[in-house]
Amino acid sequence: MSKRTIGSRGSLPLGLVVGLSLLLAACAPAAQPAAAPAKPTEAPKPAAAASPAASPAASPSPSPSPSPAAAAPGPAVAASPAAKPSGQAPGGGGVAQTAAAKPSATIQGPEIKLGFVTVTEGSPFAANGKRAQDGARFAVKEINEAGGVGGVPIRLIEGDTRGDVNSMATIVRRLGTEEKVLAMIGPLLSGECNVGCPLANELKLPVLTPGAAQAGLMARARPYAFRLVMPDDANSYPVIQAIIKRQNIKKAAIIVDQREAIAKFMGENFWPKVFQDSGAQVAETVTFTSGDPSFAAQVTTLKAAAPDALGLAAGSADAARIALEVRRQGLRTQLLGTGGLQSTGEDFIKAGGDAVEGTMTAAQFDPDNPDPVVQALIKKYIQQTGNQDVTLNAAYAYDAVYLIVDQIKQMGVTNDPARLDDDRGKIKDGLEKVNGWVGMGGSTTLGPDGEVRRALMIATVKGGKFVIEQVSQ
Repeated sequence: MSKRTIGSRGSLPLGLVVGLSLLLAACAPAAQPAAAPAKPTEAPKPAAAASPAASPAASPSPSPSPSPAAAAPGPAVAASPAAKPSGQAPGGGGVAQTAAAKPSATIQGPEIKLGFVTVTEGSPFAANGKRAQDGARFAVKEINEAGGVGGVPIRLIEGDTRGDVNSMATIVRRLGTEEKVLAMIGPLLSGECNVGCPLANELKLPVLTPGAAQAGLMARARPYAFRLVMPDDANSYPVIQAIIKRQNIKKAAIIVDQREAIAKFMGENFWPKVFQDSGAQVAETVTFTSGDPSFAAQVTTLKAAAPDALGLAAGSADAARIALEVRRQGLRTQLLGTGGLQSTGEDFIKAGGDAVEGTMTAAQFDPDNPDPVVQALIKKYIQQTGNQDVTLNAAYAYDAVYLIVDQIKQMGVTNDPARLDDDRGKIKDGLEKVNGWVGMGGSTTLGPDGEVRRALMIATVKGGKFVIEQVSQ
């Protein structure tokens, strides 16, 4: 902003200039002390564990100290997620707020601790977990480089299940009672949330999962658990029904990963029900174990059944290999997936190549969302991380960090260890009122049931990418 000068040099008598100067000095507000720079992130200490598999060591996110240029950041448009007033229509623009916006209460302590639970190995969904980890770490990096919250940096304390659902109880207790985090992001997988989310609720620890979509999970973990994906019965189910009707599918088959809990649940519950309720006969069901070297035998059996469509209850890597075998054997059938398959983005498409062309899935994230806030965030993420695309898990983990930080700023959270339960309750209360908040994942509205409200969308692989369309209702 340009500076205006009253009058011109030599245009006023000296005595009058001095008098005016004294008067202005008396009326001016007192200068405020500069905010102390945020402290560097301290590496967390690994928790004691009975065995490595039972309690993975915490690992900090790469969160550098704020740069001097970020000492006094101001509001920015489309620079970080936008918190819209309650009742404002989603997607209506709004003013994006930077992470260092003035909090409603004085934040205490050297750091603000948030828990993050993911899976980066030992599961067919490990690729999803790594994407979520990237998104959460990037959000924390952004926030800290902008000055943290009231000058206090975020420290992300991580737990990795490594595909062992039995480790969830140990991880949640460590984060909730030993590390005393204000809130927890994750777990990503439904089977892990089925164990960890109710336990976090018992500890009165707010949980915001960016990926667990199994039906009924929130009902068992209220009022402290929330999720950023709709449950499969409210999203994937009506979307797949719409696809079955559109593609005139009369006979179907299912292929199921019998080792991975959520895939097994989908293969034994979701797919049979959605096909049968849509009037399609399930002619064949075959099983495999994630990581099997070949799907030749399963696809030979499926080919004999000649289904119109094949429901994939599998992780993205296995689903792509199944598609390749389907193509090799010349089985002409419509490949179908739930939102979990589209959430992997280009991982599934790169692995399957031409064999996955035409695959149709439910979708809960549109990277081509025209909202300018969404596109600015996606562009920045791609430029600064070097990733070629943004997946649902990365976007929603990123948004989860910002949503919790917004509640810390807006709900009067103090970060005082003596008021931990009160602070956690404020974050929970704030999340229940999120309405039309816009982040990388688009518009987010949460309800008192812990569930998110989103549009129903179909994703079809066309020309080597998922093309998204809304389902008319």
